[in-house]
Amino acid sequence: LRLTADLEAKNKALQEANRLKDEFLKRTTHELRTPLNGIIGSLQLVLDDLCDDKFEERELLDQAHQSALHLFEIVNDILDFSRIKSGHVVLNLRSVDLHSCLTQSLYLQLSNLRQKKLKLVKKYNNQAITVLADPIRLKQVLINTIGNAVKFTDEGSISIYTSIEMQTQASGDIQSYGIVEIHDTGIGVDPLIQPKLFEAFVMADGSSTRRYGGSGLGLTICRNLLDLMGGTISLTSEGKNQGTIVRLAIPIATQ
Repeated sequence: LRLTADLEAKNKALQEANRLKDEFLKRTTHELRTPLNGIIGSLQLVLDDLCDDKFEERELLDQAHQSALHLFEIVNDILDFSRIKSGHVVLNLRSVDLHSCLTQSLYLQLSNLRQKKLKLVKKYNNQAITVLADPIRLKQVLINTIGNAVKFTDEGSISIYTSIEMQTQASGDIQSYGIVEIHDTGIGVDPLIQPKLFEAFVMADGSSTRRYGGSGLGLTICRNLLDLMGGTISLTSEGKNQGTIVRLAIPIATQ
């Protein structure tokens, strides 16, 4: 009976995994087709010389460029996820200035912040925080999490806090971590969905996904990259339209 129950549970888990993969493939096909249609349509109008003036032509080329960037982002997520799962991601761990890494990551979001008229609040730890991380991959995590906060917030603010925290490990040793908390006043996440958000192929809400776009692999990739660096990521929200807090913990670099 126990064996039968175990087999049934595993079978249900496999069915659920297959269902999520099917949904992911459908969503990804849609997400890939949308920017491709935008690129093809905009370029076709320009090539057919159907623009009224140079301003309209420039506008269409800009739309094609934005669609291409969106497509590039989706493909990158899929490739990164594939590399992580196959164990082909090699990290270059070294001492990294956390605040400097945050500044570089935030710079890429400034135009989006200004466009949406969101207030940016920075409350950094008084002293420098040097973490042990791969600088390129850490920036990827920060760009993704900050980008999500901006993407899913239509009004209000994005607040970023840093601190140092001591945590007791399973071995009994004490490890220091550099903490980054990203608070937004956006659409929030249903508490029932939150535990599953870091699983592959799981998205908070299909309607939100279609509205805001994306591959749905961003948080999964962030979690896996932080795991490889010895860090953690968590997400909390009071619910719909209550904002979200994403918390990153990265090991402090020691001599």
